[in-house]
Amino acid sequence: HQFILARIESEKQIQDQRLEIARDLHDSLGAQLTFIASVADGIKRNAVSGGENLRNKADTLTEFTENAISELKNALWVLNAEAIRLDDLKNKLLNFVKAAGEAREDVAFHFQFSIQDNFTVDSKWAVNIFRMVQEIINNASKYAEAKDLWINASQTGALLKLEIRDNGIGFDRETVKTNSYGLSNLQQRVQTMEGVMRMETEKGEGTNYFIEIPLR
Repeated sequence: HQFILARIESEKQIQDQRLEIARDLHDSLGAQLTFIASVADGIKRNAVSGGENLRNKADTLTEFTENAISELKNALWVLNAEAIRLDDLKNKLLNFVKAAGEAREDVAFHFQFSIQDNFTVDSKWAVNIFRMVQEIINNASKYAEAKDLWINASQTGALLKLEIRDNGIGFDRETVKTNSYGLSNLQQRVQTMEGVMRMETEKGEGTNYFIEIPLR
């Protein structure tokens, strides 16, 4: 009897790990490939005029390709760290937002992060926070048709608040609920960290995400 219970528990752990890996692959490599596609589209639009702008686009495309490969190395680094400083997480987010802005010149990214630099969090918490921001920006880049995207993060004690909003076309929440793997990932990550998420959107009114996460 104990052997059967142990086997069931082991299989459950393996399944949980598979789901976590699937979410990470979707959120990390999916975001990078989206930006690669955006840059490639920019290269095609500028192919006639050529010149320095075209070369810069090609350089950015190469950079994102390398980033897609390095995402796996980043994941291993996080797994090997017991805790991560919030300022390290902030820098990773800043670098990601900067790269996203270079890939999408038609979108203005606005980033504000108010934290205690020496505050440390569990490494799994840190990677989940990063992936959530990454996924929301990825969705906005692909679907929102926004001109501006705001990312605000603030810390009050052991509570992190995230507000990410765009001025894009918005969407029908009921349709997205049943068809969006990305949104399901976000909800799963928030639940894993015992946080709360609220999303506000309407067609033509943009999309706002409000997330609160207890830091550990």
